[in-house]
Order: sequence, then structure tokens, then C-alpha cells
Amino acid sequence: MSEKSLVTMGNRFDELFLPSTKDDLFKLSKMYSESSLVPDCYRGKAADIVIAWSLGMPLGLSMMQCLLGIAVVNGRPTLWGDVLNGLILSQPDLESLDEVWNEGDQMWACTIKRKNRQPVIRTFSMSDAKTAKLYPAKETAAWTKYPKRMIQMRARGFCIRDSYADRLCGLGIEPGEIIDITENAKIVDEKSKISITDKIAAKLSGVTEPSPPEESQQTPDISEPTSPDTPEYKDIQEVVNAFREAADVETLKDMQCLIGEVEPAYRQEAKQALDRAFEDLNQENTGSPTINKTPDEPEEKDDALMRKLSRICVGINSDDKAGIAKELFNDGRKTKFRVRDLDNNQLLKLKGILESRNMFQEDE
Repeated sequence: MSEKSLVTMGNRFDELFLPSTKDDLFKLSKMYSESSLVPDCYRGKAADIVIAWSLGMPLGLSMMQCLLGIAVVNGRPTLWGDVLNGLILSQPDLESLDEVWNEGDQMWACTIKRKNRQPVIRTFSMSDAKTAKLYPAKETAAWTKYPKRMIQMRARGFCIRDSYADRLCGLGIEPGEIIDITENAKIVDEKSKISITDKIAAKLSGVTEPSPPEESQQTPDISEPTSPDTPEYKDIQEVVNAFREAADVETLKDMQCLIGEVEPAYRQEAKQALDRAFEDLNQENTGSPTINKTPDEPEEKDDALMRKLSRICVGINSDDKAGIAKELFNDGRKTKFRVRDLDNNQLLKLKGILESRNMFQEDE
């Protein structure tokens, strides 16, 4: 095959693959959906690929450009990124597309001029971003990493939407903003999560349910909602750790229900962890002798103090507890401890650490 014929074939590749029947269309979409070269959102979704083609090809996009340039944002098919920009730049009636950055106002201005029409000018600034609560954003969000670029994309998007609505066939526009949306959808804000130990501590103190931090409540959840038919299982390691850190037998009894809230495959492991926790507490209550006890170690622990400290430590998050452990043992590598394993001197030191952090009250 000659070099010229290869070039011609490359230019006509989509035409060679255009299906002639409905069955051919679905066979082709299935082939695309099984490829690792298509975006993740289309893998295994042949029907979505067919819809993307039906929306993008009338605009002049090739089959692959449809998949690269059309995404679903909040349930709506949306053009984004370089495909959108290329689509507008290829319009035969486009006279000019100009973008200007104003450093003083922290603002982009985009101007689009079509033949025989008045120019359309749209602007977007950092002040607009703050008003729309787009900035400041999370540390990993695109608005934090590339604020100037994101302002540019907003101005361009508004200008394209208002100047070329007749060519977009109702498709939404998110030029570049989809980067921010998809990143935020994948990020789990650890501060907004309520741990099992937090819930137990709240129950012991008579609080119905602890609330996430105020900051996380203000952050909109843009991730896809979980189907009500799909149970949300608790993390097995978190459940096991909660059993280990229980202050007394009564607390452990209250926590038995957690076994049924982990995935079925891990329930046996959770039950074994609960049994071991019961055994440890029972051993302490029967006054079993301490192994390898040094002569200087007090014979008996301050049981009331130990239980009080245990109840407090159950409600402390893992980061704070790691910091306390390092201070308690004067060892930067120590990040975990169990209150019942501490001697009297360590219990008193732990009490002092908690008091310095306003976590211990005498009248508790």
C-alpha cells in the first residue's frame, strides 16, 4: 500500500467504520466500550457511546472526538476542553477569537466576532470566582492549582455559549471546569467523615449523633449519590480498632451491632476481634498478674483514671492520637497506644498531655 493511500485512509477512517445498520452501530459501540483507549467514563457503556456519537457527529466531530470531548456533568452531556475550543475555531463564519488578561483586575476578557454580527465580549475575574464560591477551594482542586487558567476558561465558556448557541445543539459547556468537577468528585474530605469511635464517644456522652466540622458542611457534595439499594458498609479495620480501644465491657456490648455493619466477607474477622477484646477486658477485671512487671512498677493501677482516660481516647481521631503517642513515649515512631496497657506513671503523664490539650476535665 502506497504512502498516499495510507494518508487518504487515515483521513477517511471514520467513514470506513461508519455502521450501515443499527446492529452494526451497537457492535461498533461495544468494541469501543471494551477498549482501554476510550475515557474511563465510557468503558463498558456502549449505550453512552452511541448517544455521544449522536450528539457530537452532527457538530462535525469525529467518532473518537465525540468520546474525548463530551462528558456527563451533573447528568447533562457537556462539551469541554480542547475539543470545544477546536470546534469553535473551525467554524467558517468565525472572524476572530481574542482573549486578554488584565493583571490589575485579575480578569480575563474573551471576545468572539462572527461574520455580519456584533462582537460578543464576556469577562470573568477572581472577584467573580469568590462571589460564586469557586475560590478559595480545596488544596487539590484545579481552582487552587491553576486559578488564572480557570478564570480564563470561565470567560471563554460564557462567550462561546452566548455567541454560538445555534451551533451547540443544546449541549452544555464546561471548558476546563470539568477538571475541577471530576477532581472534587474523587476527593474524600477526611474532616467530613464521622468515625465509628466518634459515634461511640458521642453515645457515651449522651449526644445522639456527632456533626461533621462546619467547614465540611459548607462544601457541596458533587459526587454521585449512592443507590438506596446499596448498603454502605463500615471499614473492617476501623471496627477492629474500635473494639480494641473499648474502655469497658459495657461499651463493648454496645458495639456488638457493628459486626452486622461490615461487609459479609469480613464479619467473621470482626467477631473474632470482638471476642479477643472481651477476653482482654475480662482478664483485666479478674486481676491477672502483669507479665515481666518491674520492681518499681506500682502493684495496682488507678482503675477509675484508666477508665476515664479510655473513654476520652476512644473519641480522639487517629492524627491527634498519633501526636499524643509520640509525646507520651518520647518516641517519634510511636503512633498508637492502648490505655489499659499503660502503667500508673504513663496514665498520669497521659492525663497531663490531655489536660494541656483541653481534652481532660476533672468534672467529667
